[in-house]
Amino acid sequence: MKYLFHIFGISLVAITVFLLASPITSDAQTVTVRLAVMSDSSSDEYRSNDNRAANTPYAATTLAWTELLEEYRGFNLGSWGTRPEPRRSGFEYNWARSGAEADDVVIAGQHTGIANQIQSGLIDVVYFQIGNNDFAYYRDGADIYNGTIAGQALTNKINTYLSNVTTALDTVLAADTTTKVVLGTIADPGQSLYWQSQFPDPVKRQKVTDAVNETNNGILSLATTRPRVVIFDQQAFATATLSRVDAFGNLIVGGEAITLLSNGDEPHHVTLADNIHGGTVIEGLFANAVIERINVALGLSIPLFTDSEILVNAGISVATPTPTPTPTATPTETPTPTPTGTATPTSTATPTPTPTPTPTPTPTPTPVQTTVTLQVASSANDANQDGTSMNLTAPTLWTGNGSSTTSSYTGYRFTGVNIPRNATILSAQVQVLASQTAWQSMAMSIAAEKVGNSAVFSSTAKLSTRTLTTAKVAHSSNVSWTANTWYTLNQMAPVIQEVVNRSDWNSGNSLSVIMKGTGGAWGRKFSASYDGSPANAPKLIITYQP
Repeated sequence: MKYLFHIFGISLVAITVFLLASPITSDAQTVTVRLAVMSDSSSDEYRSNDNRAANTPYAATTLAWTELLEEYRGFNLGSWGTRPEPRRSGFEYNWARSGAEADDVVIAGQHTGIANQIQSGLIDVVYFQIGNNDFAYYRDGADIYNGTIAGQALTNKINTYLSNVTTALDTVLAADTTTKVVLGTIADPGQSLYWQSQFPDPVKRQKVTDAVNETNNGILSLATTRPRVVIFDQQAFATATLSRVDAFGNLIVGGEAITLLSNGDEPHHVTLADNIHGGTVIEGLFANAVIERINVALGLSIPLFTDSEILVNAGISVATPTPTPTPTATPTETPTPTPTGTATPTSTATPTPTPTPTPTPTPTPTPVQTTVTLQVASSANDANQDGTSMNLTAPTLWTGNGSSTTSSYTGYRFTGVNIPRNATILSAQVQVLASQTAWQSMAMSIAAEKVGNSAVFSSTAKLSTRTLTTAKVAHSSNVSWTANTWYTLNQMAPVIQEVVNRSDWNSGNSLSVIMKGTGGAWGRKFSASYDGSPANAPKLIITYQP
């Protein structure tokens, strides 16, 4: 599969270009986003020439993320049709082509075609994602693994890749002076369980990992030399998705187990039978990641797919219609005959039935989604702990590891959390404002204190002494942070869900997010604290249904 597991091979560059065009509004229900796509088969329509899951009962509901956004979120990808080479059948604004590498984007003119559409005022958003095939194990990844591509040859490959990405990126940027670009790093295809089984030598797989990391360095360099370009961490999507995988290798979505351990076109598989592309469930999760980036960049509030919607769209479950009440007949009494003074009975008249009115069905209200933005509100509500030492008043906070590799903690306590007990948590993410420009790898486990009302931090109530939720999210990244820029950490809805489901949770209580460093010593990044800048203190943004 292309994303998690090509199955974890989000081996790609994902560049999303946002054009601030007039048709976009902030109304979540009426917004129409005109989306163009530069990419490979990871974004090509499944129901077009490639006809994924063809000749199976699942074909009609086997959809790529682009098709899901068009069908169920009102994105406009242009008219459907057949166009001459190098294009094929599909949406007018979707230039993605199966099998494409970075040089194919330039050779086939994906970049110039979309630039022309931008100049014609047709496009609001351009999603540029390429690289799946450049480092995939079924292509040059195998040669890097075996050492056939090494040394100067590997350097040349990386430089050529970056040159093509630069050409495509700059062409799109030049088409409009107001574009913003979100540039994604490449995820390591060696994280895929499937490709690990096919290429089992970890030392050789490390060669591919190193090549991907070196290429990511070049991608980050592109971002830092272009003022309108920011990084989109594709690995964060893989990490967030992994947090939903159980001990049996199943991705849990809406209570359904979607297996990672085998491939198939039946929708309970993460990866299709071709061993490369994602099934509709993982496509739905990736579509949410795209929506989140668009919402953040353009100030929109397009709703994410709920787990239930994802399952319905994949054909796993059927949307339950509101039942129409069946009218209940009103019984008609039969009068008791009036006896007469003779033994001759009087005939009983047949009563006329009274018509029973048909009840009007009461529509089931659509659940309301509510988003709350919480922020650390006092000095003792954010803290670092390194070893046994607590720091409650520093002007900046770090996330990741201090000097200790076993006892490095960061804590954020949020008060007045007005979410009812047992509410359904749809989304929950921490946001921090980088206090300095830094490029440093960091790794940590994100959890919450396992209590219904979290107490304030202190030297006698340290972060390390608190019991943490069973649900945790693993974070690992090696990207650049730019000073005075807000960064969103991993999706942690299951963590918050565990807290609000507790019997001692009440709306208005306090909860603490606690992160434990899992990386090397000093692997950390710095962000604003309450003491340094109350307005820029850490935030927790939660979307829920009562």
